[in-house]
Amino acid sequence: MTKLERAVEVTGIRKVAISGGVAANRGLREALMKKKDWMVFIPPAIRCTDNAVMIAAAAFNRYQKGDISDLLLAPNPSWTLV
Repeated sequence: MTKLERAVEVTGIRKVAISGGVAANRGLREALMKKKDWMVFIPPAIRCTDNAVMIAAAAFNRYQKGDISDLLLAPNPSWTLV
């Protein structure tokens, strides 16, 4: 929530949407719904699925750039998609 709250604060944008597997997180859903000054869009939990396609797209972009690593590479949640 910290990064999202900071993004809302910096940009002034009050419309927030979450999707994918993270949107199925009940705690996150409840925390977002408490944000009375935000317009929050969350799909029904049954529609919140794994983000494997997004991960594959990010990997493909890195592959095309020649950024190839062995299996010892540690994950980094801050990597960009492009």
